[in-house]
Amino acid sequence: MLVDRIIESLDVTVEPFALCEVGEGSDLTIGELGWVTLHFVLAGEGQIRLGHRKVFDLPKYSLCLVKQKHDLVGTAGDESDVDGSSLDGVEHLFGTPSGDPDFVVACGRIQATYGLAIGLFDLIDDPLVVRFSESSELRHLFGMILKESSHPTPGSLGMIEAMMKQCLIILLRELSSTGPEGLIWVDALADERMAGVIESVLDRPEARHTVESLSATANMSRSAFASQFRRCFNQTPMSFVRTVRLRRAAGLLRTTGLTTAAVARRCGFASRSYFADAFKREYGVSPGEFRDPNTLDLVRV
Repeated sequence: MLVDRIIESLDVTVEPFALCEVGEGSDLTIGELGWVTLHFVLAGEGQIRLGHRKVFDLPKYSLCLVKQKHDLVGTAGDESDVDGSSLDGVEHLFGTPSGDPDFVVACGRIQATYGLAIGLFDLIDDPLVVRFSESSELRHLFGMILKESSHPTPGSLGMIEAMMKQCLIILLRELSSTGPEGLIWVDALADERMAGVIESVLDRPEARHTVESLSATANMSRSAFASQFRRCFNQTPMSFVRTVRLRRAAGLLRTTGLTTAAVARRCGFASRSYFADAFKREYGVSPGEFRDPNTLDLVRV
């Protein structure tokens, strides 16, 4: 039921995938790009290296998520059944020094949020590596993601994001039985007190939420609740409330003809000017500019 709860409120945004091809003994540097970088090993074996200190093995068919700048390093070749020539529309990244690309990895960047405001992997410090079998559905899904990325047509982005959500569901199912460090908030949602608070804010972001009212919902003292919330979700309770309100406002601006003042009221902002200032800090544009079709493509929620 916990996995179902997360899936129901999971929002996934994906940027185009690349095919990383690294020879045995070669390496490829991936910069820190702001989002989470995702790797799925299609052939061969390798490692993720963070600087000169931390090394994490990447066996074949493993899925890895990492936030920091890192290197992909090939350690063992394998006969690859990945036909790179059929993926001519996908960006190909190669390791150095060049060699037979026996370590082949599908690489992309994703944002995955729960309830509009909690990053699925925000608290990951070290790379999260999960190994899957050859028969796993992930292998097929990543092949389809690369194919869709190679020859995009109308609807391709939505298709890729839908398939990536399937990949994350498979990952969450696996993690639900192992409970790795770095997904602390997933365990927090298993606590009905915290789950009740999150659901209260998501159901009625416009309500007059305060730390006191939310701690009462959790049946905890104010100080204990505030401390536990920050530890679990990497933000204060009121920061969470504000983010949910702003995301809800962005949706109303895009899908309705409500005035800015009406949107502000519906999302719990008592002051139109405060709403406008908070919205611009979050999205880099005013509510009016966000609604402008000429500006829309420049803004990512």
